[in-house]
Amino acid sequence: QVYDCDEFRRATPGALPDFVVAGVHKGGSTALYAYLAQHGHVRPAACKEINFLTRETLWQRGLPFYRRHFPDMANASYALTGEGTPNYIRNPMAPVRAAEVIPRAKIIVSLRDPTER
Repeated sequence: QVYDCDEFRRATPGALPDFVVAGVHKGGSTALYAYLAQHGHVRPAACKEINFLTRETLWQRGLPFYRRHFPDMANASYALTGEGTPNYIRNPMAPVRAAEVIPRAKIIVSLRDPTER
């Protein structure tokens, strides 16, 4: 798992994500993202937990900054790209900003039954 996204950004902007995985603490969102990333038609982000939609300092860097975390999908029309930032579920700005910059992306939320833990 790669959590330091500053170190792993690409030099040029790529595609915007087709999906975003969010979830509750210990709800399986990290595992879900890892399973999706293993699929042959998914090109994952350069790192996990980009936090672009929730950290003000990252949001202010703009879309070119965000896009540098994703691969160029121009020649991969059959594939998808996405990111996994679990804490998007806890910040009310995340869905507002997602609707603004990635309105067509699917938001995948991983939940758990608290009585099962």
